[in-house]
Amino acid sequence: MFKKPLAHFIFYIVGIILLVTSNKLSPTNLAGPGLDIIVLIILFVSIISLLTLTWFKFQIEVSNKLIISSIHLIGISLIVWFICKPK
Repeated sequence: MFKKPLAHFIFYIVGIILLVTSNKLSPTNLAGPGLDIIVLIILFVSIISLLTLTWFKFQIEVSNKLIISSIHLIGISLIVWFICKPK
């Protein structure tokens, strides 16, 4: 399923929507962790596993590997931007 770049793109769309929604429902603050920490941990583990599968397990062309890696780079930078932006 995750051998095509579109599947990775859809993964980030769903992941960022979950992150924004969880931050609105229960944000992390000084009192303790909220739902967004749980979503971030799930996203982090999923990103690492998807990149590992892409580069080492799946039989994918090199051009598709580069496209998928660039999608992950853009997705990770959007997640970091969302976390670091002032509220």
